[in-house]
Amino acid sequence: MEALNLLWQLVVSIVIMKVAVAEECIRFHEHREEILACCNYTLPYSRAVFNQCAKPAAEKTGTNRAELLSCIIECRSIRLGLIVNNTLNLDKVSEYLQPMSEDVRSTVIAAYRKCDAKTTGSQSVCHSYAVDLEVCTLEEIHRQCPDELYNPSELCDKRRAGAEFCSR
Repeated sequence: MEALNLLWQLVVSIVIMKVAVAEECIRFHEHREEILACCNYTLPYSRAVFNQCAKPAAEKTGTNRAELLSCIIECRSIRLGLIVNNTLNLDKVSEYLQPMSEDVRSTVIAAYRKCDAKTTGSQSVCHSYAVDLEVCTLEEIHRQCPDELYNPSELCDKRRAGAEFCSR
């Protein structure tokens, strides 16, 4: 009977630990600045191309900010050759990553590959493939941030260990 009681306590403890871990998500909006500072990765792509795409995108989308961003990222990705016919051009991405260390390049390429495999996008004013791919890739890079770009903190360590963002 004692063994059964001990086993029951162990099972309950494991369930409580799983629930506690599952509920230990990170509230992005409460910790935005610290989360964004966890990894010093910046996109290696020309800011000028981003700016060149802003006006045509605004003409297409009006005041819808989500559509505007989607159209700017789509335009920039096409102009830079990162995406051709809604398909990732990994060779072109690799070209832009050449000035970075091997560790950073391999992390970024792995993130693009992982995200490309699960990103399809959808058509609205502009196709969302480019922005969906970029959001996924940046999130993956921040989660797998190379040591040379990483700023350790308790919150950053939790995120790096796999803690998800809270849904609300």
